[in-house]
Amino acid sequence: GKKSNDPHASLRAAMEERAKDRKKRLVVSGLSVMNGRKLLQTANDLRLLIERGGRVDKLDSQPIWGEGVTMEDEDESDMDIVLQNLKKFEQKLRDTASRDEELGVDELDAGIRKCYTEGDGLENMNSVLRMRIASRLDRFVGQFIVPINEANCRGVSQSSIWGCMAAAVWARESSKKPFWPALVLGIIAPQDQREEWHSALTERNESRLPEKLKAQLLSGKRKAEQAIKRQSLGQADPQSFFLVEFLGTHEFIWVREADIVENFNPAEDPNKSDPPGTKKKRVSRSNLANILGSKTYANAIEEAQWALEEFEMQLQDIGGETEEPAEEDGHSEEGYSYTVLCQSDEEADGEDDDDDPSRESLDMDECNELLATNGLLDFSTTGRKKRAQILKQQKVDAEKKQKALKAKKVKADKAKKAKDAKLKEKEKKQEQRDLEKKRRKRMREREKALKGVQHQKKKMRLSDPAPGRRHLIVSKRERAEAIVDGYIKRTAKKGEYKTLSLGGGEEKWIPSVLIDSNNISGMALAFRAAAGLIPMPNPVTSGPGKKIVKPWETIKLQGKKTSDERCASLEKQIELLEKEIETVKAQKKKRSELLKEAKQAVVLMEE
Repeated sequence: GKKSNDPHASLRAAMEERAKDRKKRLVVSGLSVMNGRKLLQTANDLRLLIERGGRVDKLDSQPIWGEGVTMEDEDESDMDIVLQNLKKFEQKLRDTASRDEELGVDELDAGIRKCYTEGDGLENMNSVLRMRIASRLDRFVGQFIVPINEANCRGVSQSSIWGCMAAAVWARESSKKPFWPALVLGIIAPQDQREEWHSALTERNESRLPEKLKAQLLSGKRKAEQAIKRQSLGQADPQSFFLVEFLGTHEFIWVREADIVENFNPAEDPNKSDPPGTKKKRVSRSNLANILGSKTYANAIEEAQWALEEFEMQLQDIGGETEEPAEEDGHSEEGYSYTVLCQSDEEADGEDDDDDPSRESLDMDECNELLATNGLLDFSTTGRKKRAQILKQQKVDAEKKQKALKAKKVKADKAKKAKDAKLKEKEKKQEQRDLEKKRRKRMREREKALKGVQHQKKKMRLSDPAPGRRHLIVSKRERAEAIVDGYIKRTAKKGEYKTLSLGGGEEKWIPSVLIDSNNISGMALAFRAAAGLIPMPNPVTSGPGKKIVKPWETIKLQGKKTSDERCASLEKQIELLEKEIETVKAQKKKRSELLKEAKQAVVLMEE
């Protein structure tokens, strides 16, 4: 038909479904309030939306206002009014946060909607422009409503069905029964007291009930609805009915408003005092004492306290905290529930084990299932059976995968052991070959030594001491070194260096590189040569040493010269000598200063 041929039919259907879901989320989250940091965060995000030209996130590729956006004059003036309204609403959010006041989610949605519907001339705004602005701002508000809706729909761990509690109360089955800590999971109120979130809460928790239990509670729900109908006709007093879950025993029942004591407080037990408006039908003292002293009753009170704390944490997630949360010793209590804290250390450690190979696959499959079902899991009997089969198959697949990984690891370990054994055998053979080579070398050296022993006896080495000599000096080389060393010591002691043959002339010369400065005599010669007391060979040519000639010594005064020439030469000599004297004085002064500084440093170090 026409519907199947329309290419945009599925898109329109998806958009209509999305609009219904958004409206439903707004109804559920409308009564929630925001305060403190949540309001400031909303104001900051609204400021960022204005600055980015209406782009809510990366899905919006083009801005709808700001620089680079062209539109007609009338549309531009309307857009300026919308932007002014958004800025005013941003300031309103900041003022509300500064006054520590609260703002409902429905008020946030209404305020954002008024920014583009109410104002000077906005009644005649272009419909296309209005739709574009509404689409962007609806997505902006939706980003706040989705996490708030999630927190509103979140159950508490103390409920056996993970029920979404409306309140913790004292409840009883009838006037002859004692009050018991309970969670309110559903509400049926008279017409004048009925609110939209009552039915949403009831339907949500009923969908989490097992099919058999849900069928058993259906008769109680019908009786409550019939009672409400009689109340509307004036045949009974107006009162509400509540679906409660008794903690400790985890039993479910629909009860009247008269059997409810609001605001659960363990310090104010209604069993120990008659609640206002109740008749004198009381439980016998012996039965009441047995109930109040039972372990189940104590556990129920403790579970109710934990449920209230968890509910308070959900409210903080919805509205935001007014102050920064203070953590002591770097630990946070987030993620802890009553069931977790009731476990032993071994059980908690077992649950925290991250080495479970099936957990990752199960989480991924559950994510895929949530995506396929638009975030709604099938909790019916058929759905639960199908889910159990899927989990069982996933567990079997995970075990197979674990066995395959274990077999692969065993195979790799065997291969590594075989490789290590082969490498060890190779190293052992190489060690044996090296030992064999050393043994053969020692044998060759021994044979060679045996063959040449007779020849060594006949031939005397030059380094051996002469017969009849003392064995104080082993060889001729050491004897020659001792003679030279003694000669240098005597020369240094007397201060006569001409006989060392270090200068030029007809005497033989010794290059300075051959003077050994490792002993005291060599160092003494080096210091005297540096001081200019010993004429050394020319360091450039390494030839027989010419004495280093000073510049004023190169000026010749002898020979055929006139009086003026001789005077000029003498003046030049005088000038060079004066310059050398100044240089020597400066160097001497510098040495004196350095010596003084060194002495002061020594004194400071000694102190």
